[in-house]
Amino acid sequence: WRDKDEICDLLEKNPPSRYTDRAILKIEEFITHLGSVREHGVAVDNRETNEDNICLAAPVFTTQQAPIGAISVSVPNLRLNEDIFTMVASKVHAASSKLSRSLGSAYYPAFKMPEYPGG
Repeated sequence: WRDKDEICDLLEKNPPSRYTDRAILKIEEFITHLGSVREHGVAVDNRETNEDNICLAAPVFTTQQAPIGAISVSVPNLRLNEDIFTMVASKVHAASSKLSRSLGSAYYPAFKMPEYPGG
C-alpha cells in the first residue's frame, strides 16, 4: 500500500534475496505483483521463499488507512488444493478485515479471489 516511488527506493536500498527459483527479483515485476495484491486484498507467496509451502497474507489497517501489519497463513503444498486455497484466502482476508475494524479502521480493500497457483 506504499506508493511506487517509495517501494522502488526501498527495493533499491534492500534488494530482495533469492530463496527459490520462483523469487521475484525484478522491481517492475514486484510492483506488478503488489498491484495484484491490492486488487485481490490478499497476497500469495507462491513458493517464492519456500518450495514446500504457499503463504497467503492480508494487511491490517489503522484508523489512518495505513497498514500496520498483516495476518498470514502458510499451507504445505502436499495439503493444498483449490478448495483449501479458496477457504484459506477468504478466511485470512476476513480475519484481517475484522482486526482492522476492531482497531478503528473504516477502510479495508475489497476481496477478489486470487488465482489458485496449482500444486
